[in-house]
Formats: sequence, C-alpha cells, structure tokens
Amino acid sequence: GTFYVELWVNGDILARYPWPDFGIGQVGGFDDWSHSVANSGWHTVRFIVDPDNVVDESDESNNIWESDFYWVPAAPYADDMESGTNDWTATGLWHRVDASSLYHESHSGSHSWWYGQDATGDYDTGTANSGDLASPPVYIPSAGYYLRFWYEYETETQGPDSDRRWVQISVDDGPFENVLQLSDDPTGFWLRSPAIDLSGYGDHTIQVRFHFETLDGNYNNYRGWYIDDFEISTTPPPLCADSHELNDT
Repeated sequence: GTFYVELWVNGDILARYPWPDFGIGQVGGFDDWSHSVANSGWHTVRFIVDPDNVVDESDESNNIWESDFYWVPAAPYADDMESGTNDWTATGLWHRVDASSLYHESHSGSHSWWYGQDATGDYDTGTANSGDLASPPVYIPSAGYYLRFWYEYETETQGPDSDRRWVQISVDDGPFENVLQLSDDPTGFWLRSPAIDLSGYGDHTIQVRFHFETLDGNYNNYRGWYIDDFEISTTPPPLCADSHELNDT
C-alpha cells in the first residue's frame, strides 16, 4: 500500500510525500527538491522513509538518514552589524559594541565591531597584542564583485610600521593572505574603504579578515579600530579622469 517519505531541515518538516506500493527490490525517487535556507551556518537535514511503519521490512532500523551541512551565503552580501554576530568570529580584543558601551562608535545604527577594551577605552594591555575579526564564508559567483566596509581608528601613528591594520582574504578554507594595509588615512573619522576588486575570486568561497597587531607594548593607549557596514556588491568604484588620484576616495 501507499507509504510516505519525509524531508526535514532543522527539525521542521518540509515535505511529506506519498509513494504507491513498491514491489520487492524496486527503487524509486526524484532529485533536486528545492528549499531556500535563509541563515548561514550549520544545519541538519533528515530523510525518513516509511515514518508510519506501513511497510513490513526485514530491517526497520535503517529508515532514517541524517547529516549536517554548512550553508554558505552568496554575494551580494551585506552586514550592518545590527542583528547579532552572524557567524563573524573574533579573537584578541575584537568584540561587538553598542550604545551601552562608554566607547561606542558606529557608522550606522548602534552596533559595530571594535578592537579595544571596555574598561579603559584603548588597546593597552601592557604588552604586544593582536587579534582577528573574520567574516562568515561568502561564495563569489563570478567576476564583477567588490568589497567595501566603513571603519574608524585611532592608533600610535597613521603610518604602516606600527599598530598595523590589514585586510586579509582566505580562499576555499586556505590560509589568509594580505590584500590591503590601511595607512596614511585620517584618524578619528568614519572612512569608507577603497573598493577591493574580488574578480580574481569568482566561483570561489572567501572569508575576509581584519587583522590588527601592535608589534610592541608601547604607545597603545589609543582608541583602536572599529568596523561597520560590511558589503560585497557589484557596484564598481567611480571613474576618475584625474591621473593623480590613486584611489577611489
């Protein structure tokens, strides 16, 4: 007689589909049941054959198949830092701050990520320190995507040789590589980063990481580094006919 098969994701039933009587050894089914997963991260998919035990089987113990999978968002992708950590990972002094912090800063809304200490308002731990803020994995479908973010900072100098601020990218779970060092930029203001061309990462999954390091324990009593309004989009940088302009700001 008719029996059912069920498809579940994260404890929610997506399909309960009837199948007609099968003969001994008969095989059936279909591929590509479409379902949209809204949130990135780990999820569980479960497939149950004959959940009502209608069919008398020689082995009733193998009717359930279950597996975990990691869902990766695809570009275009944006995070304004307002709705939780959203699979960002932080080490060192990086942490998410809001208006309840004495040293809160944000480009939009009330939240941002900050490399600093709530107790002192700086990153002076008495010794050299460093930390990383890494985005969730994002699939880049093709050429034509650009990375941008907003940031504010205050460090020992504006130069590249102390209290370094790096933007790094990992490709397909590979090692993080430096792609941009921020330096010689105005301090104490929210700035939009240059547009970073991601064309070389088409058809790959990337993670973006903000790496901060002091190199030494001296002159670290400054505010630190804030990150907000992270975006990967197809909006190209503006064109500029002035050959003396070295970037898109």
